[in-house]
Amino acid sequence: MLDTLRQRVYKEINQDVVFVVDHFKVSKGNRNGDYAWFSGSAQRKDGKVIVFPEVEWEYDCCHVGALFIKKGSVWHTVMYGAFSTDVWQMGIASDYPDAPKGIFTEEALIE
Repeated sequence: MLDTLRQRVYKEINQDVVFVVDHFKVSKGNRNGDYAWFSGSAQRKDGKVIVFPEVEWEYDCCHVGALFIKKGSVWHTVMYGAFSTDVWQMGIASDYPDAPKGIFTEEALIE
C-alpha cells in the first residue's frame, strides 16, 4: 500500500520518500472491500530536506494521509493528501460509509 502511495508522492514532488507511520489501520470492510487508513509524514529517502516545486499553491511539510480499498487481491488508493495546508481528511469517514469507522484518526471522523 505504501509503495503505491510513494509513487503518487514521487509524481507530485519528483523525490523518493519514505514514510514515518503515525497511524495505519487495516480492517475488513464488507462485500464492497477491505479498507485501510494511513496517517504519517514523509522524509526524503536520501535524508536530505524535501524541496517542493515552485507552484501557485503552498506545500506544508510533511504530513501525508491516505485511504485505501482492497478489491480482489489488489489495494488501491481511494483518496490521499500530501503536504496540504488544510485538513483535507476532515470528515472523510462520512464520505466512505462502507469503511469501518475504527480505522480512521479523529480528524477523519469529524463532520
